[in-house]
Amino acid sequence: MKKELIISFIITIAIIAVVLINTKQPSTNTTTATPKSSTTTQTSTSILTNSDVAKHNTASDCWIIIKNNAYNVTAYISAHPGGSEEIIKTCGTDATNAYDAIKGGRGHSPSADSDLTSLFIGAIQ
Repeated sequence: MKKELIISFIITIAIIAVVLINTKQPSTNTTTATPKSSTTTQTSTSILTNSDVAKHNTASDCWIIIKNNAYNVTAYISAHPGGSEEIIKTCGTDATNAYDAIKGGRGHSPSADSDLTSLFIGAIQ
């Protein structure tokens, strides 16, 4: 009986822990924005700096700046039609020139611009 009570207590504590972890609210810190969200648009009010973006400079955490807007492109790296290296080498930097230089300076397609819009995380101050 005592052993069953202890097991029940442990299970109850575990269930409470899982519920608390799953209901914990995400941080509102602007430098830890979540990856790609189809509901994020360029109407966001997040204001970031170049140094905020510079902290996210690896393939596993990649933010870039294009035309004074910051984008979290981490989830998009593997899907990039031009290859992942093209994005990875710009992680944490202003990639405006690289983005505009595609196709001999004609720039990316409207489809690419649309993909980029869905990755927007804030404006650069």
